Amino acid sequence: MSTDIVVFQTDDAGETVKLFHVDALLLFMAICLPLMVVVFVAWYGVYWWIDRKEGEQRQRQLAMLKSV
Repeated sequence: MSTDIVVFQTDDAGETVKLFHVDALLLFMAICLPLMVVVFVAWYGVYWWIDRKEGEQRQRQLAMLKSV
């Protein structure tokens, strides 16, 4: 992403000036926050699916042990 949120420029007097661009920060957040939510939801879905499969395997193993 080539949008500068904070820019350091030298003014006519030779001093360094820090410029903060609120619009650039809002653009960054508009892109990154929804993608972050998608990643967290997808990861929770994978975690839930794997945990459910492991729970089913544990129940099958316990059922086999009880039948013996």
